[in-house]
Amino acid sequence: TILLGLRYYRGIVGRRQHVLLERQPNNAYDGNAIRAMNIAGEQVGHIPRNVAAALAPMVDRKCIRLEGICPFGSGRFFVVGLPQFQTRVNVIVYAPEVLKQGVIDALGRFGIQLDQPPPARPSPFKAEMPVSEGSRVARMSSQDMLNSLSGTAKDLAALPMHPSPPGPPGALKVKLLPHQLQGLAWMVQCEHPRLPAPGSGRGKKIEHTQFWSAIGATARAHYCNIATNSLQFDKPQLMRGGILADDMGLGKTLQTIALLLTDPTGCPVIADPTPLSAAYSKATLIVCPLSVIGNWLTQLETHVMPGQLAWHVYHGAGKAISAEVLEKHDVVITTYQVCTHIVFAMYTLRLTKAPGQTQESPLFDVNWCRVVLDEGHIIKNHRALMSKAACGLKAERHWILSGALTLLGRYIRCKELMLFLRYKPFDNADWYNSIFKGPISRGDKEGYDRLKLLMQSLCIRRTKSMRANGRPLVELPACNVYLHKIDFATDTERELYNLVESESRRQFRMLMQQNKLQMQNYATVLEMLMRLRQLCNHPSLCPHSFIEKLKERSSSDKADTEQLVEVDWNDAGVQRLVSILRDAVENGEDCCVCLDALNEGRITPCAHFFCKLCIERVIRSNPACPMCRQHVAAGTLLELPPEPETIDDEDEESVGDGGDNNAASQPSTPSSTKIDALIQCLRATPSGVKSVVFSQWTGMLDLVEPHLHCAGIPFTRLDGKMPRKRRDEAIRRFSMPEASDNTAKNSEDPMITESQRPNKRRRAELPVPRVMLVSLKCGALGLNLTAASQVFMLDPWWNSSVQDQAIDRVYRIGQTRPVNVFLFAIKDSVEERVLEIQARKRALI
Repeated sequence: TILLGLRYYRGIVGRRQHVLLERQPNNAYDGNAIRAMNIAGEQVGHIPRNVAAALAPMVDRKCIRLEGICPFGSGRFFVVGLPQFQTRVNVIVYAPEVLKQGVIDALGRFGIQLDQPPPARPSPFKAEMPVSEGSRVARMSSQDMLNSLSGTAKDLAALPMHPSPPGPPGALKVKLLPHQLQGLAWMVQCEHPRLPAPGSGRGKKIEHTQFWSAIGATARAHYCNIATNSLQFDKPQLMRGGILADDMGLGKTLQTIALLLTDPTGCPVIADPTPLSAAYSKATLIVCPLSVIGNWLTQLETHVMPGQLAWHVYHGAGKAISAEVLEKHDVVITTYQVCTHIVFAMYTLRLTKAPGQTQESPLFDVNWCRVVLDEGHIIKNHRALMSKAACGLKAERHWILSGALTLLGRYIRCKELMLFLRYKPFDNADWYNSIFKGPISRGDKEGYDRLKLLMQSLCIRRTKSMRANGRPLVELPACNVYLHKIDFATDTERELYNLVESESRRQFRMLMQQNKLQMQNYATVLEMLMRLRQLCNHPSLCPHSFIEKLKERSSSDKADTEQLVEVDWNDAGVQRLVSILRDAVENGEDCCVCLDALNEGRITPCAHFFCKLCIERVIRSNPACPMCRQHVAAGTLLELPPEPETIDDEDEESVGDGGDNNAASQPSTPSSTKIDALIQCLRATPSGVKSVVFSQWTGMLDLVEPHLHCAGIPFTRLDGKMPRKRRDEAIRRFSMPEASDNTAKNSEDPMITESQRPNKRRRAELPVPRVMLVSLKCGALGLNLTAASQVFMLDPWWNSSVQDQAIDRVYRIGQTRPVNVFLFAIKDSVEERVLEIQARKRALI
């Protein structure tokens, strides 16, 4: 079809340029109007009235989505004389497969015929499946696509180094490694991007910056985006910042600290330094998970000369500070949760406040020099409050730090990162989908080529396996990963697992046959999978009420799928729901309303969990579950029961089961196959070798503790329930070297653990822990545990990159011993299927 009205609008388009086709329901002349917008957000024209009448109703009902490509442009740079009044536009209509014929018929009634889309081409992302058999497995598999997106090893090795880094005898106490000097120079260049010189946009090799090239003489220069073929007179706004995606353990934190100590004008890396805008303060805001705050403080104290940087932790009591005082610091450190709670409070106040009422939010009042998101892959959903909070922070420069594989592996979801980085125009989801996601999903190699250019313009990634000038980037010892497939040691464990598995299969098949696998039953199906995985660890993790209910269903002759939906509000039913809610909180599950981490979690009778404020606000307007639409009353919501009383934080800085100082000869809880295997491995561990034990369930760590206690193995613990002070103390004690006199002093009672400390006077007498128990979600982010050289993964996680992050807490810069990693999995169980899913995900990456 054609675009009309070009002479009435300021927007221009180039040849083969994409345009966004948007509805204009409030158009005074045509209620079906559909306008075309260029990359600068300016209207170019509109499609004819008869075509709009056919398309608008289906667009309004969200049955279809539209894109447009102008093959000849608007003519303002290609036709001498007056601008054209109309131009051709190819309209691309997207619709679900089930609606395809209906859309064709509806358009046919208006005399509109659709051309068939070209057949999908083979995806360029095929990769070989990693080896899944054998006792020893490769730690990383098939990273070709990941590494190629951010540049080859040869290209990265050729990057220039910073000519005058802030190393000794300057502001830094340590000398940066060569790859860190290259990373620092790259970060400085990203903070000071330069548009190409006018006229450089012509010829065989087009110079461009963030896809923008300059065309024409200096006086008549205009700019073309080579990804979208769009044109504009005004200078485009360039992103200042990027993504530092180095492999975990290569020093992203140190490179960022070095950036904070460099000249903010870019001198001497930038030939034409630019001063910091007067609209922004000198302060840098670092947003990170709670468990990572201690690492940032340690790095600052260890590597920065006294008096060079002033920092403040905006968390807990540190939040009692004004914006004026905050911006006087060089570095402010806070957490994602603090930012999210501020935004949530602001949204709530906006709905309920009286006229003139305001909400104090110092973090959002300061115009920061730069905002740094550590573990930035957390902002994975632009609709979640956490993502909105991060994107709402005002700054001149934006950085994302993450070594997680999912950062680049989920290439279709890069648009969330574009939104935070202010990468124009791809911070707009429509433009991102049109230029990258759509072509890639169709197997179009051009889409992949564009994505490669995009990532190379904003991302740098080096891995431990890369070499420069024939030498590895960092000299690290070997990391050996062993997969131990073990069978249940007792018939009781195997029989219980088989019972739950067979009944779960039966119930699932029944739902499929009766077409009842709807949203209200998803929670039950997911619970069945979770219970099977828990039984692989320890029978006690699976609630007795769940097993009893399965046995009742198994002995029943008739299938009653309604039992899966309705909840019996007796004690067993309450225990089941509380157990589901506890697992959701411990595993960091998101609220189904705000799509953020659960805040004061509540669970409904239909087994769906939400934040307290979210679900209460919903049922006030409509007393129905947002997920399955079952009736929900406020009185039927359940919360977690209060935790048992513990010693005050000032007197207790690690967690454990506690108990009498005279340890029992036998543990208070029965063992399991995995616990026996763990204790056997730890007893065989040489003296002086420390171990980190990961599990995704804190309940499993609770069950391991008494067996460590009875084996005489001193341990400490780190999980998400611990306050920051106790986390830092647990890491500090675990990092202490083992002393022979300390062990001898406690030889009369080797069973003492860190959790058994009645008062502070006993702390100096405790043996240094040889084992740290860590919850996977808490310990996989930003910790430095190089004091250990042995890792035990008690249960496989669906996403292998989370496991890789956990392992890299130990295998990183500063590690001097070979690292051995032991992965436990039960034979002939759901865990073998989890490993297969991990292998498929690695292949996709």
